[in-house]
Amino acid sequence: MKHPDDDLPAFVNGTLHASEREAIQTHLAGCEQCREEVHWLATLREQMQNDPLPAVNEMGMARLMKAVRQEEKPTATSAPGWWRGALAAAVLVVVAQFGVIAVQWQPDTVYRPLGETVQSPRIQVRFAETATEIQIREVLERIEGQIVEGPSALGLYRVSVPDDASVQAAAETLQAAGDVVEQAMVESAQ
Repeated sequence: MKHPDDDLPAFVNGTLHASEREAIQTHLAGCEQCREEVHWLATLREQMQNDPLPAVNEMGMARLMKAVRQEEKPTATSAPGWWRGALAAAVLVVVAQFGVIAVQWQPDTVYRPLGETVQSPRIQVRFAETATEIQIREVLERIEGQIVEGPSALGLYRVSVPDDASVQAAAETLQAAGDVVEQAMVESAQ
């Protein structure tokens, strides 16, 4: 068993359970250091019990009671009552101003990052292998279209057209140019 330093004061005071008390007595039988500490603690306890408590001085008690009464007194407020009302009114005005500004404020323009692409209607197109560049340009000019991507591994191009209303008509125009276009299909919106 290691030294029961923390339990020795309780042992001297007699506040340990019987099993703990027996364990410490067994330890004390073989440990000189702990026996000396128990002797010192017992002597200290005896001296504390024999020393009379200091008498309370009437002057000291009066001074203590005065200090207690001082602490109990409420402190005076630094601002008169009308200041609180004025402060509350000022806060209300500021909150109302923020509310009015928030309701009326709207951004003037919509800003977009320069790198952002605007999605326009697109058509997937497969041009005929025999189509020349000039023929492809002429067909694209008829629909005001522009190649934005391609060719893919399957030979498909993506063509954008100016607005949603003309996308179906543009696809039909491309499909009608059978000698230049093999396939034209409108992409679904993403």
